[in-house]
Amino acid sequence: MLRILAILSQLAFAAPQTPIVDTLVIQKQPIQRLIKYPASVVPVVQGKLTSEITGTVTRIVKGLGTKVHRGEVIFYLKNNQMEMNFNNYAVRAPVSGVVAKLDVHLGKILAAGESAGEVIDPNLFKFVAEAPAGDVKRLQLGYAANFESEALKVKTKVSALSPVVNPKTGTVQMELLPTEKVENPTMGAIGVLTVFLPIESHIAIPPESLVKLNLKKFVRKVDNGDLVRLSEVELGDLVNGQQIITKGLSEKDEIVVKTSEFVKDGDKIARQNKGLTTNVTK
Repeated sequence: MLRILAILSQLAFAAPQTPIVDTLVIQKQPIQRLIKYPASVVPVVQGKLTSEITGTVTRIVKGLGTKVHRGEVIFYLKNNQMEMNFNNYAVRAPVSGVVAKLDVHLGKILAAGESAGEVIDPNLFKFVAEAPAGDVKRLQLGYAANFESEALKVKTKVSALSPVVNPKTGTVQMELLPTEKVENPTMGAIGVLTVFLPIESHIAIPPESLVKLNLKKFVRKVDNGDLVRLSEVELGDLVNGQQIITKGLSEKDEIVVKTSEFVKDGDKIARQNKGLTTNVTK
C-alpha cells in the first residue's frame, strides 16, 4: 500500500508532458480563385414575329421547328379594320434560322404589335449569367470560364459585362461566347458557369489550423524558443479546402496545425512534423 501511495505521489509531482505538434512554415503560393453563377444558353440571333396590323390568322405557312430564310412568309392575317382593305397580310421571318416559337393558330385574332413567336439561329448561341454587383470589379472581358449542364459542357470566355445594376436583383448581366465548337446546344438550357480568375500569390493554410476565440480567428505561431503565441488573423476566401489569410501571417512564420493535446498561449511544444504550405492552384 505504501508503495502505491509513493508511486501516486511521484505522478502528481511529475513534470507536465510537452505537447507533440505538427507545424507548417508559411510561404506564399499561386492560387486561382473560381466564381460560380447560374447561367443559361440563349441565341445570339433572335427575331420576334409581330404584325403591324390587327387581324385574324388565316394561314400558317411555316410551322414550329421549320427552317426559314429572312423574308419568308410564316403566316397570313386577314385585316380586321373596316377602313382598310381585306387583303391578306403576310408576317415574315425577320432573320434566317428556325421557327423556335409560334403562338398562333388558325382563327386567332392578333393585335397590332402583339408577339406571335420568334425565329432564332440555333448555330449561334451565347451564355448569359447574372453576377452580383460586388463581383464586377473582379471580372474582366476575356476571362476564361466553363459552362456545365446535364447535357452540355463547354469552354467559354467573358464577352460582355453590363455597366448597369438591376435595382431589383442587385446583379449585372454577363455574356459569354463559346471557345470551342458545339453541335446543336439546347436553347434555354440552365447550368453552372465557373469563371476562372487570374492566378495570384496568397498565404493559405488548412482551416483546422485556426482557433476561434470571442468571434475572432487566431493561429498558434511558434517562436524561436518553441513557445506558442496566439496571433489574430483576418480571413479571405476558402479555396480548394485551403483558407486564404489576408492579414496576420507572413512568409517564414511557423504555425501549429495539429496537436496531441490542448495547447494554450505560452506553451512549449515539441515538433513531430514540420512542413511547408501546399500548392492549392486548381
